[in-house]
Amino acid sequence: AKHAAQGFDTVDQDKHGKIPIDKLEDLLDEIGEGFYGHELDKQLAILDPNDSGFIDRAAFIEWYCKLGDDSDDGGSLDTEEREEREEETTKAINAFESVATAGSVEKDDFGKLMEAMGTTYCEEEHRRTLKKISDDDGNISQEAFVSWYMDWLFGDGDESEYSDDDDDEERDPSVNKESNAPFSGGWGNMFTVDNASWKCEACMLRN
Repeated sequence: AKHAAQGFDTVDQDKHGKIPIDKLEDLLDEIGEGFYGHELDKQLAILDPNDSGFIDRAAFIEWYCKLGDDSDDGGSLDTEEREEREEETTKAINAFESVATAGSVEKDDFGKLMEAMGTTYCEEEHRRTLKKISDDDGNISQEAFVSWYMDWLFGDGDESEYSDDDDDEERDPSVNKESNAPFSGGWGNMFTVDNASWKCEACMLRN
C-alpha cells in the first residue's frame, strides 16, 4: 500500500487526490507494473468503473493491494464485489474526512471515526488496531485507516499481533503468580514420613 501511495503522489503533483485516466500508464510505470491493450482497458474499468475520467487515490491503493493478492491465486474481482469495494472505500474516506483535522485523526478520536462509519466502538476490541495503524505521535492517516478497514472487511479479519496470554499480562501482571506456590494445607502433610519411624522388613509397615 505504501508503494502504491508513493507512486500515486509522484504522478499527482498537484495533490488533488485523483489523476486523469491518461496518466494511468505513467502511474503504472512508477510502481513497476505494465498492462497493455485489452488488459490495460480491463484494469482501467476496475479503477474507473463510473467512467468519470479520473482515478481516485484510495481506489488505486486498494486496487494495487488486491492486484498483489490476485497474482498469487490467479483470481479476479467480479463486478459485484468490485462495486462493493468501491462503495466501502468511498464510505471509509468520507467518514475519515468528517472527523479528520489537518489530514489525520488523533488516536483518541478513533471512537468518533468508528461511529461515523456506523460501527459501535469498543475500546478493548480496537486496542490492538490502534497500535497497528497509528504513528508514533498517536495520529492515524487516511491511507492507514482505509487500508486497515478494507483488509478487515474483505480480508481474513485477523488483525491480532499479540496473543491472548500477552493481553492477560497487560491487564493484570499478577495473574496466576500464586499458582506455583507450594501447597501447605489440607492433605499436604498427611503422608509426610516421620524421621523417627522405622519400617518392619517382614510386614513392610512403618512403626
